[in-house]
Amino acid sequence: MVLAAVFLGMGSGGVEAGQWYVSLEGNDAWSGRMAERNAEGTDGPFASWERARRAVREELALGKAEPVEVRVRGGVYRLTGPLQFGAEDSGRADAPVVWKGDGAERPRVVGSVRLKGWEIWKGEIWRVSMDSWKGKPVRQVLLRGERQPMARYPDADENDPVLKGWAYADGKDWPMYSDIPGEDKKTLQVKERDVRRWAHPEDAEVTVFARYNWWNNLVPVASVEGEGRVLKLGKECSYPVRFGNRYFIQGPLEELDAPGEWHYDAREKQLYFWAPRGASPEDAEVVLADALLVANQTRFWSIEGMEWEGSSGWAVSFERAEDCRFAGNGVRNGGEWSGGGIRVSGGHRVEVRSNDVVGSGRDAVSVSGGDVATLSPSGHVVENNHVHHFGVYYKQGSGVAVGGVGNVVRRNWIHDGPRFGIHHGGNRNVLEGNHIHDVCLETEDTGAIYSGGRDWITPRGTVIRHNYIHDIWGLHLHNGEAKRPYFSWGIYLDDNSGGADVVGNLVVRAARGGLHGHGARDCVVENNVWVGNGQWQVDFHGWSTSQNFWERHLPTMIAGYEKVAGLPAWKEMRGMELHPKDAPLPGGLTMRGNRFERNILVSEDPNVPVLSILRVPLSHNSFDRNLYWAPGGVVKTGASGAGPNVGPEWLGAWVGAPGALPEGWRWQIKPEDAVGSGLTEPRADGVALRLVSTGKAVVASGADLAVEPGATYRLTARVRASREGKASVAMTSGKAGRYAWTSPRSEIKVGPDWEQAEWTFVVPLPGEAGGHAEMRAFRPRVEWKEADGWLEVAGLSLHKAEPRSEWEAWRAQGADAHSLVADPKFVDRDTWELAGDSPAWGIGFERIPMESIGTYTDAWRRPLP
Repeated sequence: MVLAAVFLGMGSGGVEAGQWYVSLEGNDAWSGRMAERNAEGTDGPFASWERARRAVREELALGKAEPVEVRVRGGVYRLTGPLQFGAEDSGRADAPVVWKGDGAERPRVVGSVRLKGWEIWKGEIWRVSMDSWKGKPVRQVLLRGERQPMARYPDADENDPVLKGWAYADGKDWPMYSDIPGEDKKTLQVKERDVRRWAHPEDAEVTVFARYNWWNNLVPVASVEGEGRVLKLGKECSYPVRFGNRYFIQGPLEELDAPGEWHYDAREKQLYFWAPRGASPEDAEVVLADALLVANQTRFWSIEGMEWEGSSGWAVSFERAEDCRFAGNGVRNGGEWSGGGIRVSGGHRVEVRSNDVVGSGRDAVSVSGGDVATLSPSGHVVENNHVHHFGVYYKQGSGVAVGGVGNVVRRNWIHDGPRFGIHHGGNRNVLEGNHIHDVCLETEDTGAIYSGGRDWITPRGTVIRHNYIHDIWGLHLHNGEAKRPYFSWGIYLDDNSGGADVVGNLVVRAARGGLHGHGARDCVVENNVWVGNGQWQVDFHGWSTSQNFWERHLPTMIAGYEKVAGLPAWKEMRGMELHPKDAPLPGGLTMRGNRFERNILVSEDPNVPVLSILRVPLSHNSFDRNLYWAPGGVVKTGASGAGPNVGPEWLGAWVGAPGALPEGWRWQIKPEDAVGSGLTEPRADGVALRLVSTGKAVVASGADLAVEPGATYRLTARVRASREGKASVAMTSGKAGRYAWTSPRSEIKVGPDWEQAEWTFVVPLPGEAGGHAEMRAFRPRVEWKEADGWLEVAGLSLHKAEPRSEWEAWRAQGADAHSLVADPKFVDRDTWELAGDSPAWGIGFERIPMESIGTYTDAWRRPLP
């Protein structure tokens, strides 16, 4: 790459350049050719970027064949709008243009201003007139580089800003994943203790996690009704606001009641601020600039060695630029709800290298380019950056967001974010050598590296290689109750993600699992290490045509496929020979084409499975030459751990009148107003037990049975429901206040069609996990977990079965024929190096180059202070 060679030479002082200088002590009437003014005070550096830019343009217009370098001296350069560079500021391959900090000096370019004329208003609160303010309404106030909270209720808790400082919506409690027809997205019900009174409700806006814990919305309050118990919102949230959803209200002057808070009165043009102890309001800065730097269609041009701070949109943008570099810079507090730190959009071969990006409102870095139709690459590179504490406002924010074709995200250090470390779409991108940890801190159903594939073609051709991912949390926070770690993965191939290569990654301590293949297809997963993840190490959960999201997303998948399938560049893309409508196999399973080989999976808890495999046809997906391990050498795979049935059936046919429970059964949670629960009338498909719900879960259980601890059993039934939902069929045992046990993996997803279901389990012995000395009586239990609709269960039967380990059961299905259960022999739990006699080498495992993961020292890297 010509750009890299030329710029690398300049960064080390190896190329002479036409020198220009900018200094706060300069003068735009001077030549700009000197770093400091001369003794006579008649010449020296320029005072402004604008003057230097004009000088460089004039020189470039002469066509001189030498590099151009503008050195910006130290100090604070305040902007009210972005520095604009365009095609006329471009260099050439043999004569690039570089703007950079001058040696050890590191200029700061800030988009904020300090205000004068503060006066005490009331108590600890100061006020200043903003009659001359030319910007938009104030959205960000900084103090010593830190954002200060807008006046809000409840107050923020700086010691625990994630779990504390929230109110919780009132209303009817309803399961997160159950739909409510006609539900309103513009209403928030307020608990009585949280009712507020404001002189100007129009100043109020709500930050709320509506329904799901995926991301938040910022919406204005349109009106306050019902004695303050109902907030009507000025625009729709992403989803309806439900009982227990967390929110806070910001804006009204009446909520300015804590140090650090501020309020902007747009009617009176007044800013109010409660300066924290030890600070003066004159130290506060108000963000004015939408952006700090925009480079549009520039070529062979770079910015190096500066600090950029404070913007409402993207702090730094490269738009349709080519052969440019942004290197060795610090970017702080970029963006609010939209925007963020650094954006590269369109163009080719732009490098974002060796920067520190902290405090971004949304994404820290966003990069996109290339052409999907032709699969021509952008050549953009995001490398060696330290990216952290992003998603400050919008919790869908990512450390690096990737779109388009042919982008490289390499050797970055990414941590402390609310959701994704890397979110990637598009095709043939390379995500390698990144160190990602402590992300997914504020959301659930998330992952450190995430992609979706509802268009059938994303992220085909992308390589996820040699990344070190650890401590991936996930959070469920509902009605003040938090679960953490919760519902997060290291690498998440979501919603039919297709055609990715996941190679040589190390994933440790993710809340749910190291890898989630949710409907993923045509993916190669090989030579990875998955260790100590929470609920299993790896899962593949396939889609089925009986699930409504297959039907719901099929038109989009067909459209995405047909858009590119006939194009020459796509002819050799893996998996593109199959049309989406032809994907379902007999029986309705759709997952195809995945290959899982030469991986190491270690559960550090013997009760945590190494695998979770659901709706995956092994005839069309391969698992082999892997190494599995758990303490004691017994690995759980989630496969049916039972051989043939032994002896008689234990439960017998249901006996009883229609509308009543079967003889020997009783209600545990009775449907008081749900008509139709009980046995059905005899019919062609047999008698079924129907559980009807109109507001809460319904549970029925049978008579006690003296099953044998330590023995293996098989529970079977046919199940269906009025709609898609969750049910549980299990054997249970318990005494109030003493112990409770439920047979594992009892929860299932059901739909309108009858499905034959099977659960196998071993009754634990006393001293084993879940076992208890008093466990003697066991009873069948059926639960419809949804708040509405009905569940039917027919042909419920229980048999004792020949014991078979889960590993044996898994291999009996045709999987992992050449795989091992063996200790991999890690010699170092920091570097995860394997011993020379590790059995992993025997399956063809190749060493992961840990020394090539994460940031490194180069000519540009200089951390933010």
